[in-house]
Amino acid sequence: MQPPHDATLLRIFVGEKDRWRHKPLYEAIVLKAREMHLAGATV
Repeated sequence: MQPPHDATLLRIFVGEKDRWRHKPLYEAIVLKAREMHLAGATV
C-alpha cells in the first residue's frame, strides 16, 4: 500500500458536554467524516 502523497491533519477539540441534535458532538463529527470518506478519526 502506498502512503498518501498529500495529507492534512485536522484536529478538533470538543468538550464532553458539547452536543448536536441531542447527541454527543464527537459522534456527529465522526459520522460526517465517514460520509466524506476521510481517512480516519480518533475519539
